[in-house]
Amino acid sequence: MLSNNFIDGGVTGVSMLLASAFKLPLSVLLLVINLPLVALVRVAAGYAGATS
Repeated sequence: MLSNNFIDGGVTGVSMLLASAFKLPLSVLLLVINLPLVALVRVAAGYAGATS
């Protein structure tokens, strides 16, 4: 999507902007930004709620 100058929203959009600005791999940024959110959901919903 970056080649068409089209930016998505949410975590993907933030990752795409950071990848463009800092020349980092998009896949790494998606993982780095999503992991804290997954951890937050696990804590907020309890371990069973996040895995089922």
